[in-house]
Amino acid sequence: MKATLEFGDEERNELLNALHAQDMAVILNTYDQMLRNLIKHEGHKLTTATEAFEYAREELNTLVSGYGIELGT
Repeated sequence: MKATLEFGDEERNELLNALHAQDMAVILNTYDQMLRNLIKHEGHKLTTATEAFEYAREELNTLVSGYGIELGT
C-alpha cells in the first residue's frame, strides 16, 4: 500500500514544526545549559542587559542553524 500526503501552503509551517519537534527539544535543553553556565560562571563578562540579550540571541541562532531551522528575524 502506498499513500501520498499533500500539504497546502497554510499547512507547511505546521508540518515543519512537527518534523522539527525533537530537534527543538534538544536545542532548548542545550540553550538552557548554556544560559545556566553563563549565569553561574561568565555573567560578569556581560556588563549590560543589552549585551546579555545579544549574546543569548546569537547563541540561540547558532544552535538552531545547526539543525537547519530558521527563526524569524
